[in-house]
Amino acid sequence: MSSSIVRRTGVLALLSALVTGGLAVTGPTPAVAAPTPTGTATAPSGPATAGARWLTSQLTGGLVEGEWGPDHGLSIDVALALAAVGSEDGVQQVADALATSLDAYVTGDAFGDADSSYAGATAKAAVLAVVAERDPRAFGGRDLIAALEQVTTDSGPAAGRIVDRSTYGDYANALGQAYAVRALEAAGSTEAAAATSYLLDQQCAAGFFRLELGAVEAADQTCDGAPGAEPDTDVTALAVLSLLPQADHADVKPHLTAALDWLRRSQRGDGSFGGGVATEAPNANSTGLAAWALGEAGRTKAAARAAGWVRGQQLAHAGACTPYRAGDLGAIAYDAAGLDTVKSSGVAELRDQVRRASAQALPALTWAPGRVDEVVVPPMAPPRFHRAGTRVAVWLGPLAPGEPVCVTVAGSRRQVRADHTGAARALMKLPARTATHAVRAVATSGSVTPFPSRLRALAATTPVVKLRARVARGRTVPVRVRGLAAREPATLRFRGKVVARGTSDASGRWTPRLRVTGKAGPATLAVRGAFADRRRSVTVTVVPR
Repeated sequence: MSSSIVRRTGVLALLSALVTGGLAVTGPTPAVAAPTPTGTATAPSGPATAGARWLTSQLTGGLVEGEWGPDHGLSIDVALALAAVGSEDGVQQVADALATSLDAYVTGDAFGDADSSYAGATAKAAVLAVVAERDPRAFGGRDLIAALEQVTTDSGPAAGRIVDRSTYGDYANALGQAYAVRALEAAGSTEAAAATSYLLDQQCAAGFFRLELGAVEAADQTCDGAPGAEPDTDVTALAVLSLLPQADHADVKPHLTAALDWLRRSQRGDGSFGGGVATEAPNANSTGLAAWALGEAGRTKAAARAAGWVRGQQLAHAGACTPYRAGDLGAIAYDAAGLDTVKSSGVAELRDQVRRASAQALPALTWAPGRVDEVVVPPMAPPRFHRAGTRVAVWLGPLAPGEPVCVTVAGSRRQVRADHTGAARALMKLPARTATHAVRAVATSGSVTPFPSRLRALAATTPVVKLRARVARGRTVPVRVRGLAAREPATLRFRGKVVARGTSDASGRWTPRLRVTGKAGPATLAVRGAFADRRRSVTVTVVPR
């Protein structure tokens, strides 16, 4: 999620938090109604359905309740995400609730910002009205399109730019501009073309869209004309989603291509994306928005890779593994650290972060791929034996990228996730006893064949070694060993040197032959099994022949 989603500072920030639960220029997080798609998403999958169920459960009276009260912007994000996966009931809940409290979101009149109009919030509310199939010109007692047209600059270098009308200044940014383009275009406004042109000016030559807009009075309003414009995945993805309904327009198409190419170049090898300044590390917000934009634009391969990463951040159970609280299932954690936290403490500790991540990332799951056809397993055969009490790697697949899989060994369970290749690796702790343990694995999509499927664990032991107490130098004598495991590799040392290697029989016996060498007197003979804690040393007396 872009770290630069601007909030009013000072008195306005405090009052807006108290009244609306965080009144941001464009709401707390960016999202947008899915335009008519050019890509083909799959039908809502199990992960998408689970995510929609959890997001809907976060609504109280149709709105998300934050620390300071209803969070209107986040509530809209939730509705737009639910619309993208076909969960209509939640969309209507939010639309109904927002319509009854719209003034508290799009203006600051209630807390002293008289005659104010917040451009980004107005645009975002208008997009919600469109998505919910309400009339944005008569929503919540307001004509949101007319209000948006009134805060859209009519002339000069900044023509088409949205501007806040507020005693606290202008905090409009490219996120709000993208919402404005979507809303004005959908409503057939005569100002849609100018708003679109201004949004296109916020794209740098590299392909990304910047977050901050130029000052209204600036002669150069372009991204390339602004020193130090920072790349931002969230803004770029949102701009793409807002421009897609105009994808066939000659002046829009090359901008979309450049933005999509930039997104694809920014994607990491595991499918993830970082955000903007201060959110450069992989996160679900940015990865989810990028996947959504890429998928809708027909870049489905890149979208699927990103969706697989997002799925890996979703709270889900497989088989008998239950690492998360039941009420948290379906939520999407912001990053790996967040996933660890909710596993140990539940979502409550990071509820706001998880809500925002889930709202932005949920639509990506409509592109989440199924099981891969095959996975690459380690090229070497697994060891025949493992030391009891240690951790052993078990390889699993093929799976769907990001899919959870539950691995069970000797009653111990562990849930792991498939990587972007559809393979998973689980480190399983073996019991501290000698035994052969079956490995079982179950993913959300069904059973999985583990590699290896059996683990033979060997605990410490002292084999029995029998041979004559006095052996003649130059003679070859049998050494009888028992107490090994069946087919266990063994080594015989005499006077510190390896003199025989072999394997025990099915009953754990081994009978190497020792040629007695060296000077007369006491000599140490040692037998070692598969591991250093499976050994026995004896002393014999070498006598002249």
